Order: sequence, then C-alpha cells, then structure tokens
Amino acid sequence: MVGQMELAAILGFLLLAFGFPLVVESRSNECSALESKLVTLSATGAGQLVVDTTLQGLSNGAIANAALKKKYPLIPTPISCTYAYWNVTFGGAPP
Repeated sequence: MVGQMELAAILGFLLLAFGFPLVVESRSNECSALESKLVTLSATGAGQLVVDTTLQGLSNGAIANAALKKKYPLIPTPISCTYAYWNVTFGGAPP
C-alpha cells in the first residue's frame, strides 16, 4: 500500500515531468513544448529562429502530435510528447 509520503512524491514527480516543459517553453500543450524545444535546438541564427518560431506557432504542436501518434499509436500523445521532450533535453535523438 502506498503511504501519503510516497503518493506525494509520485504526484510531485508527475507534476514536474509534465508541467516543467509547459512552463519553460511557455506553451499550452506537451507537443507544442516539444516542437519549441526542437526549434530552439535546431536554430542556427537569429533569422532562422524567427522563421522557425513563427512556423512552430502556427502548428501549436500538431506536427509533433501527428508524428508521435504514428510512431507510438498505443500511447496517448501527451505522454509520448513529454517523453520525447525529456529525451531530446538530455541528448537523445529527436522523434
């Protein structure tokens, strides 16, 4: 049986894992936060960053959502986008 401390730790971890990308990337959903992270990592100059950010803003996570839905059809996209965000953050390959 899970005690109150363990439950609080689990809830804190989930809040951090799912909430941090939204706050740091200033986005409304997990897939949009992933796209924002990928744009930031791929930008080679200020002009490129402006173009990529504008295009990413039009998508609002739809591109990442579709790609991860295809790659992981049985996993809900908020979970797969959060997983991909942390994977990319810690040096993994983009989805």
